[in-house]
Amino acid sequence: MAAAVMGLVGALLGGALFVENKQAQREQERWRRDQLQAAYDGTIHHILRVLYVRSAVTVEGFTIISQERVEGWFEDLVQAQFHLHTATRFCGDGQITKLEQASAQLDEAVREAAMRGPDVPKE
Repeated sequence: MAAAVMGLVGALLGGALFVENKQAQREQERWRRDQLQAAYDGTIHHILRVLYVRSAVTVEGFTIISQERVEGWFEDLVQAQFHLHTATRFCGDGQITKLEQASAQLDEAVREAAMRGPDVPKE
């Protein structure tokens, strides 16, 4: 009888641990998904800011950024870069290759921008 009771207690405890483990896995997956969503949102937000900040547009259609806006422009570039790299940490296997390629392209664009700088009007 004692063995049967102990077996029942063991089964109940094992079942409770299994349920608790599954719940922890679901919470971990939800957290990972939230992190990925935040990374995507941050990337898009800062890329759009980089693309559309301008002080003037030349006749040829080139964007010119004023000296006062250059620092913020670079900060947005780096923030976009950070968020995109963060997305590669949390994405699934089906997205990793494309996100790594996009990260490499953005890294190169940031390096080029840092070396060349944005077009600033001559005063």
